[in-house]
Amino acid sequence: MQQTLTANVGNANYDIGHLFGDSGGGGMAGCIGCICLDPESSNPSTGNGKGSGYTSPSNRISQGDTFDIDFVAHEMGHPLRGNHTFMYQYQTPNVQFEPGSGTTIMGYAGVANGNAAGAGITPSPGGTFDIQPNSDAYFLRNSINQVQTVLVARTCDIETTVTNTPPVIGALPTYTIPKGTAFVLTASATDAENDPMTYTWEQADAMISGGPSIDNINLGNTISGVSFRSLMPSTI
Repeated sequence: MQQTLTANVGNANYDIGHLFGDSGGGGMAGCIGCICLDPESSNPSTGNGKGSGYTSPSNRISQGDTFDIDFVAHEMGHPLRGNHTFMYQYQTPNVQFEPGSGTTIMGYAGVANGNAAGAGITPSPGGTFDIQPNSDAYFLRNSINQVQTVLVARTCDIETTVTNTPPVIGALPTYTIPKGTAFVLTASATDAENDPMTYTWEQADAMISGGPSIDNINLGNTISGVSFRSLMPSTI
């Protein structure tokens, strides 16, 4: 893929390259954080760069939400610097914030159990790493931060001025509650342009090296990692 783009398109003529297929068994990014980087400067040892990604599912259905979200958006998220967010297997410090398979785009919803078994990782007896069959169509807060950081550092893009004012979140008090106590989180925000807003809560306690793999059985009973999953943003 990368060699074909380099030879026929030219490195100066694109920012990110991705192959769409309908056989072969899945997807691959080729590199992480390599958007806008030519292969020789991105990964000299492998020759992989901004044109190394592909999505080609084994079921030969190269359309629909599963293809678009679970595969294409996920694999294209990697060149934009997004790391995996799941917590069934430790990979990268300070980026894995979702229990089990995760449910956002950079997680492994629906495929974590199989991948974990291949790595010799098993969930708690009677448990599962797969929280749901497919990914929800949004990025975790930390994934967005990763993408923003790498895009600020790149110069291949054409900048567009955005006049929108970011929303302002109301002040949140600090609480200490006893272990095992039920609680409800509430918050409010205002927007200068009165744009529609959605809300979601996300716990920011990353998986640590040597920490436990989190599944649906031990969730909330570990001394590291998160105790709560991210849910689709809503208006309330």
